[in-house]
Amino acid sequence: AALLANEYRVLTAGSADEGLALLRDHSVAVILTDQRMPGGTGSELLARSLDIAPEASRILFTGYSDITAVIDAVNEGQVYRYITKPWHPEELRAVLSDGIDRHRLVVENRQLIAQLTSANATLERRVEERTQRLRDQNQALREARDRIEQLSRKDALTSLTNRRWLDEVLHGEAERARRYSVPFCVVMIDLDNFKEINDAFGHAVGDQVLIVVARALESSARMSDVVARYGGEEFVALLPNTDLEQARVLAERM
Repeated sequence: AALLANEYRVLTAGSADEGLALLRDHSVAVILTDQRMPGGTGSELLARSLDIAPEASRILFTGYSDITAVIDAVNEGQVYRYITKPWHPEELRAVLSDGIDRHRLVVENRQLIAQLTSANATLERRVEERTQRLRDQNQALREARDRIEQLSRKDALTSLTNRRWLDEVLHGEAERARRYSVPFCVVMIDLDNFKEINDAFGHAVGDQVLIVVARALESSARMSDVVARYGGEEFVALLPNTDLEQARVLAERM
């Protein structure tokens, strides 16, 4: 302690228990102990100190008679270095300096690992957040695409199938009817005197009439039927698996 006091803060203990108590209350870089001491051997003290001060460098003074136990302690990782008696001040300073350097590297390494672990966790969290945002954006894009697709098939005023989509459905249903030899009918519907409504009450009222007619046609149709606005005041109903007499009955109901 007298040798090192000018360069370091030195804490001293007279037994293993006192040493462990000091370690619980103070942060130390190096632990120096004799192999032979009250309350247990030095290697036992250093082994017990692993849980209290894991980063500290452990240095053990020993005589030749105890060298086997010391070598075992070194091999078990409890002791960083050992110094045999009689020891020399310069040797002690050199070993102590190495121990302090080793402690600093261990602490810096632990801090670096902690920083890297934290940075990695932050990165993973950001990646997950970004991935979730991409999932949400993709979902929103799919929903928007579906809405656009639905809108592209609908007449803006009546929400019935529009002329463009009607052409595709009509072609498909006609081909299916030919291929499987099943009946298929098409009903063309035109509103009489619709121009007089527009002339007498204006196009806004005429639009309301078209909407009411569209709802009436939809409510009269079956689930398998397709009702479309052909253009102006003209409508079309596609009737799959329907013969002429069934189509006549449905048209009369409309």
